[in-house]
Amino acid sequence: MANVTLSINDELLKTARIIALERDTTLNELIRQYLESLAAGERARRSNAVAELRAAWSISQAIVGKKTWSRDELHERG
Repeated sequence: MANVTLSINDELLKTARIIALERDTTLNELIRQYLESLAAGERARRSNAVAELRAAWSISQAIVGKKTWSRDELHERG
């Protein structure tokens, strides 16, 4: 497990320590739980976005024609 050093305002640190004591846990555990929750939420958000895109693609009636351009033509400056 990695160690992380944080710079935190003294008042915020004091408040967070009190919250940890009230919850019978450590400040370290509070931070770990928050980061786990943040990461889980982000994974869920991305998963939902992919599911929505797949659903949209499955009902799309768009027709994609043959590629008539080259990479170089797309990047021409003129």
